[in-house]
Amino acid sequence: MPDILEGVGFNAINRNCALGSIIGRIASPGSKLSTWHWLQQRSAVGELPDVDFEAVPLMRLYRVSDLLVRQRDRIEKQLFERINDLFSLPATVTLYDLTNTYFEGKMAGNAKSSRS
Repeated sequence: MPDILEGVGFNAINRNCALGSIIGRIASPGSKLSTWHWLQQRSAVGELPDVDFEAVPLMRLYRVSDLLVRQRDRIEKQLFERINDLFSLPATVTLYDLTNTYFEGKMAGNAKSSRS
């Protein structure tokens, strides 16, 4: 995955943040905010690429998510090709939705945050 991200133009810090975000969303599904907290407080993912996620601002995860969306087609194509090269399995499509439809905050009395 790092090679693919580099190939679509991600610099080193964006690659590492993207990998942290992807791993975090799989290991502990939640919002970008909860993923950021997980990377900082509950994970050692940053030790592998030597990234101090405690120093990574939350906005970086949001920006990296935007980059991932912009390069989604190229990333998916390269991942599919890599899996096909490695395993030569019959083509199947499995979709895993990592988006979320909830948000976090401290505004319990806010009408926008109440369930309908």
